[in-house]
Amino acid sequence: MCGSCLLFGDPSGPRPVFLIEHTTHIRFQNIFANLHFKIVGGQLLLDLLDLCPVLFLQCSFESSATPSSKASPQETQRIQSEVLRQILANMGQSVEDMELKEKSNKERELLAMFENMSMGGNGNPSVVLARGRCAMMRCDISNQIAGGVLVENHSGQIMDLLLYMKSCVISNCGLSGVEVRQYGNLILEDCDINRNQAGVSVWMNASNVLIKGCRIYDNRNEGVLSSDQNMSFDNLMRVIIEDNSIHHNQIGLSLEYVKRLNVKSNKVFSNRSWGVYLRTSNVTSIRANNIFKNECGGIRVTLNRFSYTTVMKNLIHDHTGPDIVQTVFLSESQNQIPLLNREANRVPVMVMDNISYNNDLSHGSIDDWKTGRERPCSYCNGSPAHLVCTKCRKVKYCRETCKKVDRGNHETFCNYFSETIMVNLSRKPEVFSPANKLIKDERAKKKKKGYKNKEFLIKISCGGNGFGLDTEKGGTGLQKLAMMVCRQPDDDVLWVYDKFRFVCGTANNQKLFDVVRQFGKLSGEKVYNKRIYLYARMSKGNKNELIVRKDELVHEQGW
Repeated sequence: MCGSCLLFGDPSGPRPVFLIEHTTHIRFQNIFANLHFKIVGGQLLLDLLDLCPVLFLQCSFESSATPSSKASPQETQRIQSEVLRQILANMGQSVEDMELKEKSNKERELLAMFENMSMGGNGNPSVVLARGRCAMMRCDISNQIAGGVLVENHSGQIMDLLLYMKSCVISNCGLSGVEVRQYGNLILEDCDINRNQAGVSVWMNASNVLIKGCRIYDNRNEGVLSSDQNMSFDNLMRVIIEDNSIHHNQIGLSLEYVKRLNVKSNKVFSNRSWGVYLRTSNVTSIRANNIFKNECGGIRVTLNRFSYTTVMKNLIHDHTGPDIVQTVFLSESQNQIPLLNREANRVPVMVMDNISYNNDLSHGSIDDWKTGRERPCSYCNGSPAHLVCTKCRKVKYCRETCKKVDRGNHETFCNYFSETIMVNLSRKPEVFSPANKLIKDERAKKKKKGYKNKEFLIKISCGGNGFGLDTEKGGTGLQKLAMMVCRQPDDDVLWVYDKFRFVCGTANNQKLFDVVRQFGKLSGEKVYNKRIYLYARMSKGNKNELIVRKDELVHEQGW
């Protein structure tokens, strides 16, 4: 589109369809209203001359195919391993050699490259703003194969590059719904960002970003990711995240390597890991947020090297994990890899005037969870909530939409009251051995006859690794290093064993997985792995099958 134009569809009728079969450049001032862009190939590239503004009003953007299904953890791990082997082979190094020495700047760049390749960037987003200014108001960007919208300066020079999005819906994108990098500026206001791989990604030397009044939910990875790819604070990023509702993502806010970051007055709740995850932060203010019901805990700080981060005047409550925890390591596997200076990376953050209650909760049974009369909506936390789940009659919703969307999250809890309390668990036998001297090896103290027709406690953990135990065939240097540098996908494999490890193996059971994630306690370095103890007995017909009783939840055994 080479000239300025005004293109309007009839607001009362069907939207005219623009078919985009290859990359289409828009270089001059245009106004598009009530149009539907169907992207078959290429993308809509806004490379505007002389800072010409473009306005999209009530337009919709749709790819010709829906995002591909999520790869399995095993397939993701295989791809990551191959990429890492290729990178290290080019350097003439083995993974084991790399583990045993300090990382050079070149090695750090390669690890950053590996992470970037694993994440895939935003692939081939449907709308790219490369130069100039663009406003999108009441637009719908849905069903994209790769990313939704990307703001990136292709010239490599600092210029005035700004995308303003208001009251838009960005959903069901194969990668990030909205991504900004390379001197791009972004304002998101009153937008719905949901069901993407990641909600909003701010990284690779983006400039100024404001996310305000948005609803960011049901994204498979982070709700908001703010990071520098080069693991450096030598960047221009300034990020403000204010008055948003961020819920039902894997991590609510994942923040690292940002010089100036302000997170205030947000609701961050019901995320599948941590509400706020700070890694290698610098000048960061986490202030006046309401953080609650996240599966691992409220705020986690790790690898902190500066004393300029403040966590103050937040309301942090109703977690099975801690309100605030600070550790050195990013993952459990790092405590076995001597790469980090522990003292230099555990500078305390400033914590003051927070109100914390009902954290580190231990439920004796699922039935302990009760619903009060004034309890808000179980999904969006809105009020008033008057629609009661007709099956369990223990949770309420504010509207039918919330009730329908929350069906998958609520299923385990709801089914408990209508199903039998016994669960058949088929396990794959494996030999677990202690990974460090803190774990006692008591395998020789128990005999087989002690299990016949008797109940015994088993420990069930999940979250990506065994937390203190290694399988005899696993735990290679490659796996440890890959776990350290990659954001791992959900791992639904259960590690199941008793104190003497006579019963020992892995299993897949969605019902028990959900029980562990929702009601279990954090293990080890308090990263992501959770564990719970349940009573079980051996099945008479199958030695590799357990009959597990889920009506009594035990949290502390001190093995």
